[in-house]
Formats: sequence, C-alpha cells, structure tokens
Amino acid sequence: MEQRMSGEYFLKHILWRVVVTLLMLLALHVLQGIGIIAGLGMIGVLGVLWAGPLATAVGGATGGLWLPSDDNFEVRPQYSIAEARLREGQYEEAIEVYRKYMELYPNEVTPHLRIADLQLVPFNNPDAAMEELKQAIHKSQTVETFSQIHFRLAELYVTHGNRVSDALHSMREIQRCYPKTKQASVALERAGNLLKLQQS
Repeated sequence: MEQRMSGEYFLKHILWRVVVTLLMLLALHVLQGIGIIAGLGMIGVLGVLWAGPLATAVGGATGGLWLPSDDNFEVRPQYSIAEARLREGQYEEAIEVYRKYMELYPNEVTPHLRIADLQLVPFNNPDAAMEELKQAIHKSQTVETFSQIHFRLAELYVTHGNRVSDALHSMREIQRCYPKTKQASVALERAGNLLKLQQS
C-alpha cells in the first residue's frame, strides 16, 4: 500500500495548496484594507483547500485508536489461478498451484480440501484424498472446519474400503474435541448409524 505522505502524495496534494496559501497571504498583506467580509472569504477558501489533507493526516494518526491497521489481518490466498486450471481441465497443474498456496499460506485448509476433491474426481484415488484430509485436520481451527473434514473422512472410509471403525473414530473425535455443539450431536447420530452398519 502506498504511504499517505509519500513524495508523490506531497506533490499531488500538498504543494499546490502551499503555493495558493502563500499567494493569498501575500494578497491579504498587500490589500490590508479589504474589509472583514473579504478576509472571511479568504479564510473560507483556505479552509476548503486544506480540509482534505488535514482530515487525512488526523485520520491516519488517530484511526488506529478505533480500527485495527491492515497489518492485523492475515492476507488470505486467492484461488483464481488454480480454479482457472480446473476449468481448463488441467487437473495436475491445478494441484501444483494449490501446493504452492500451501507453501505461502501453511495454515490454510482450503487447498487440502480442493486437492482431496481432485484426488477423487477425476483421479479416482480415495487413499490420496484421505491422506490430504488427514493433513488438513491438524490445520483446522474451528468446529465447522474440523467437523467438515471428519465427516468427509468418515464418508470415504465407509464408501472406499468399508472401514467403519475408522469412520467411527472420526465421529468420536468431533464429540471429544467439540462436545456440546451441533456438530457433536450430528456426529453422535452418525456414529449410531455406523454402529448399526457395523453390526449388520
């Protein structure tokens, strides 16, 4: 982001105001007897000239008291390049781009989820998809993300390999890590269904 008081900003917004102000003060000095109304008019013009820069300077100095600076926000990755590769049918290239995003943004979960999707379709590799989801679990920081990953893992465990015990483990992890949440209630219900499936 460009600094507010950079040289370019100074030339564009400050210098001409300084020149006009000096010319007006010189005119005021030369025409000392011009009267109160003309003097007030000149003060009004000066006020209009300097209102913007003063507001910018004061706002920049005090704004941080009420609003956090941009430095407090983590820049989140944009996935447009990877998604463009997907639209073009370049699936391996899309995975490579997502891997690069992971290097730049190591705490992001989304690239893992998208790669897991691609490992299933079009590559039909459920084992690779499950490994990708397992990596994402350790990065998940909310109950929504954590449970979403475990629900997807459980589905893969059951549909690709009939690993019901592993699916049950995923449901129990949601209940253990986030008890008394709606996700834990859903996990409990799904665990019941999995137990029935296991016993059938």
